[in-house]
Amino acid sequence: MAQNHLNDFLNDIKVINPDFTRSRSSLKRLIEHLEKTVAAPQQMTANEAIGRCTNFRSSRLDKYKPAIDRLVSVWGKGGIRPYPKGTYGGTLVEVNINRLCFRGDDRPPSQIFGPGFQKRALGTKVKYKGFKDVGGRGQVVGPMAGITRPGDIDSKTAVCVTPDMNIAALFPLPATGEIAAKETWLYMVYISSGYNTHGRQVLDAIKGLAALEDLENAGTTQAERADIYDQRAKDVMKLIYGRELAADAIPPTQIIGAFKIRRGWAKKKRGAVIRTDKVGEKLVNVYGPPSADFTGGGRYQLLEWQANEGADLPDASYQRVIDEFIAALKPGDPSGGTHPMPTPADGFVPSFRKKAVA
Repeated sequence: MAQNHLNDFLNDIKVINPDFTRSRSSLKRLIEHLEKTVAAPQQMTANEAIGRCTNFRSSRLDKYKPAIDRLVSVWGKGGIRPYPKGTYGGTLVEVNINRLCFRGDDRPPSQIFGPGFQKRALGTKVKYKGFKDVGGRGQVVGPMAGITRPGDIDSKTAVCVTPDMNIAALFPLPATGEIAAKETWLYMVYISSGYNTHGRQVLDAIKGLAALEDLENAGTTQAERADIYDQRAKDVMKLIYGRELAADAIPPTQIIGAFKIRRGWAKKKRGAVIRTDKVGEKLVNVYGPPSADFTGGGRYQLLEWQANEGADLPDASYQRVIDEFIAALKPGDPSGGTHPMPTPADGFVPSFRKKAVA
């Protein structure tokens, strides 16, 4: 398996740099080490791998660091571990989606039904921002440096949606100082093609969870280790619940309509520090206004439904399903009740409590 990992690593760096020449590369000594130890590979950190490079201080190594991260995530760790797939340039591949989705937006239908949804950075390719924890998370959860967590779409480069209307109701996220119930809009759209952000996030999460194996024994007791693992797993998984998809644009013909909603938040968080005053012999932080904490979720009510007369769906079966769906929700009718806005923990439920090795 290690030979496969070495081959995949060599292919990885050749994709990153099509002009790669081994004899002149700063990776030369690292590759020689991998070839010498391929029969009995030993685990190493990314820093250790970089330290084996010909000139480990060279800035030319920077472009290869994602490939080195992928290599050390599997090298010498045994078992059947596939070499992680790279996403070169931070781009995602457009795929067929063909499903109904939702988007939260504070702009009313009078501003959206005509032009449709356009990304803010016109002319750019959709960009996925990968994320690797840089540590500093405190001793309760323990060191997380180097652990991959799901990234996110650069919101300027795409129009983001989700197939879950309760998730869509979270957006736009509450503004600074926003606590009280506020009216906004929840759009129903048909997405023919776009980008599967959620699928990429799940792959990142799988990689992050696998890396936690190296940290499971950080606690001092079996119960503590299990608790630490659960906290770390939640940290890795916390963006999964968004089920995000994205598109380059949503034309007006694919905007089915909009619910006007009023949402209320379950939790609030302290405002940011705006200055620090000296009170007596102490320095005291002065905080700005508190804001709603979207990670705590909340509830929302459907006030009305506005259909887009210019919508053009693939066939009549879509419209029948939509009509039944809206009728069941009873927008504008108090008997329709309220609907939940989820929290990150709602995105996954552990099937068992992980037992740490004593």
